[in-house]
Order: sequence, then C-alpha cells, then structure tokens
Amino acid sequence: MSYVNWLHRRRAFGRVVLSVVAFAGAGGCAISLPRFAESGWIAGYDEAERLVLQNDATLLIHYQRSATDPLDATRAALSDPAVKSRTAGYVRCSLVQSDEADRRYVAQFGIQRGPALILVRKDGTYHARNGPMSPEQILTFLNGAAEVGLRPKLDPNILREPRYLWHDSLEQADRVAQRLQRPILVVFDRKLSRDWRPLEKLLKRREVFRRFAHLVHCKPGSLWRSPEADLRRFAITDLPALVIILTDGSYAKMELPTSYEAIVRFADRTLGHPGGREANVSTGR
Repeated sequence: MSYVNWLHRRRAFGRVVLSVVAFAGAGGCAISLPRFAESGWIAGYDEAERLVLQNDATLLIHYQRSATDPLDATRAALSDPAVKSRTAGYVRCSLVQSDEADRRYVAQFGIQRGPALILVRKDGTYHARNGPMSPEQILTFLNGAAEVGLRPKLDPNILREPRYLWHDSLEQADRVAQRLQRPILVVFDRKLSRDWRPLEKLLKRREVFRRFAHLVHCKPGSLWRSPEADLRRFAITDLPALVIILTDGSYAKMELPTSYEAIVRFADRTLGHPGGREANVSTGR
C-alpha cells in the first residue's frame, strides 16, 4: 500500500479516535504532580527543566552546600513575602552540593560551590551569584537579571532521565529553538503503526538521549493533522526518520534508523560532538 493511501486511511480512523477521545475527556484525567523539596521548590533539575519548557517559564535554582546548611541565610530569605511574591511565576529548583549530579549541573552556569542562586531566563541565558543573601540582595539580583545574561556551557554528559518533551508542530518547535538558540530534533513515524515503540526505545538509550537532551524535540502531525508538507520539506521518502535542524537553518536527515549506534553516529556527525564533526548536512530552509 502506498504511503499516500495509508495517510488517507489513517485520517479516516483518526476522526473516529478523536470522537472517542473527546467523549473520554469529559470524565477528567489524573495529573502527575512534581516532587517538591520544600514548599514550592522542586527537588531535581530533570523535573524543573520539563516544567520550564512546558510553561515557557523562568528557572530559579537555589544551590546549597547541604539541605540543612546553617550558614546559608538565603534559604530563610527566599521565604520572605516580597521574595516569594517576586518569584511566584518561576519554576523554583533546590539542588545540593553533596550530590555529584547537582554539582555537574550547576557547573554549566559557572558555579562551583554553594550557597548560590542561579536564574535561567526564558531566552536560555543566565545570571548567577555566590554567597548567602538577604531578601533585599535577592530582589536586587532578580532585578539585575532583567538584562540578557551569559550562555551556559551545556554538558551533554549530565545524567538525565530519558524523557522528551515533544512539540507537535515545526512552527512551535522553531519558535522555541530560535528563542533558546538550540537545534531541533524532528522525528517522523507512521501514525497508528508499529514504528514508534522500537524507535522510542532507541531514542531513550542513554547514549542517544545525552546527545539529544538539550535539543528542542518535535514530532510533527497528529491523528487529525498530516505531516505530508513537512515530509516534502525534508525530501523524506522512508519512515521512520530523524531530522536535526541546526541553528543556521541547515539540516541533516536519517531515514529508517535501525540501531542506537547508527543514531549516535548521525548525531555526532551533525552536532559535532567529540568523535564527530558537522557533515552530510543538507540546506533546507
């Protein structure tokens, strides 16, 4: 069966599924809540990053030498009513120096020891300050962060739970990528087929995910929106397929990925990770 005929059949089935989903949605659904270290503070950068991307939010990190550091006056200052009001719209994350993964994470922002505050703006730049702070000093720090800050030195080897945040349109992904100045990973599969489960297993391999974690993730199309125009844009004929769009608008594609090793080589060639270089990149925008 041709891919075009398959798409027509998929759309017809999709209309039925959409009706069922709309009916089921009326009954409500359970929502998974994040873990909190203290009132309003998330314990873990993985969950914090997910919420930042989902809500297009500013990230505030309180980095402590330990969860009970008696010399960190910042903890009490962060509970000051004026500070709490000022940071109410932020995703707030509490990390500790005693955790190696947390140490490596904050090192991306030039911080080597606690206590410290790090504010990561919506544009991906950051401001950081070491040392205990009073409420007034925190407010001064936050006000100063209104200006564009420094770009973090992203570490692809930081341990993360393999979890992608998929945008369902390239237009949406492109807006986020331009704001953050990051490449885009685009994944195409045949909806309502068996393509996704084995491909998802490959993408969740830690060797693969650490290369794609900092990219903007996109799976175009849905049961009621065809990805045909996007497939033509990248001249893709065989699915599933991966596309990496670089920040300069050029891209590289990989059709029918069969192993995580092949995906790692593709990522390294395109993104220029150690052991690889930018190569086999097609201009497409």
